[in-house]
Amino acid sequence: KRGQKAYVFANIFFQAYDTKQPVPDVSAEVRKQALEVKATAAFTRTESVIDSTKGKALADLAYTLNPQMPVSDYQQVDDGFIVLHLLSITPSQQKSFDTVHSQVETDYLNFLTVSRVQEQAKSVAQALKASLAQGKTWKDATAQLGLKPQTLPPLVPAKTDDQKSSPLAQAASGWAAKTKPGSISDPVRSPSGAAILYLAARENISEAERALLQLTLRPQLEQMRQEQVLNDWISGQFKNGKTNIPPEVLGLNRNNS
Repeated sequence: KRGQKAYVFANIFFQAYDTKQPVPDVSAEVRKQALEVKATAAFTRTESVIDSTKGKALADLAYTLNPQMPVSDYQQVDDGFIVLHLLSITPSQQKSFDTVHSQVETDYLNFLTVSRVQEQAKSVAQALKASLAQGKTWKDATAQLGLKPQTLPPLVPAKTDDQKSSPLAQAASGWAAKTKPGSISDPVRSPSGAAILYLAARENISEAERALLQLTLRPQLEQMRQEQVLNDWISGQFKNGKTNIPPEVLGLNRNNS
């Protein structure tokens, strides 16, 4: 019943939005339906004061509201349902030049460092590919450039949980699945800046192992495909103006349903 009550309340305003009619008086509608009102202090997108485990998502939703559309659609929260109402917008406070300059300088220097590492890694990758093309082994090619390769543990596509903690292992697994032994990758991001991958070998699996792998992967692939289709639909609803709820908020509700 609470969900139905929240829907009826929010629908009053969405009908006004759709028909380009003046927005009804929120206070009057609240009194008419005897709804509980909770006011919050002003908050930013990164510092939400909304008392809910979904505070971050609700703060994102609040930032989609404006004076022409001040009431949100209803959302389920820990203890029932909530409808957000925009009371006012406080202009952001300006930061001092010194503060902004310091932040921009730090970000720019980090960007330059990463860019230079990426460019150097590209040159190294080209040199390694040239050495292998001349018949040198991976060990000799890396030694010639003064590199000390690190060996990653065997990567198994079906055992992705073991590799989630390492972004580099995830990148290596995806790349290795699409290439042949003896190949060198283009530079990929790593915790230290950039990495170049070399696929030393790929073990053939037995038919029994292949069948088991397919059984393991099929549900994962089907779930990924279903989630992608639904996420595309949710994003389309938001982009086409059929809802003012951000895709991440809709996705949050779906994941908790």
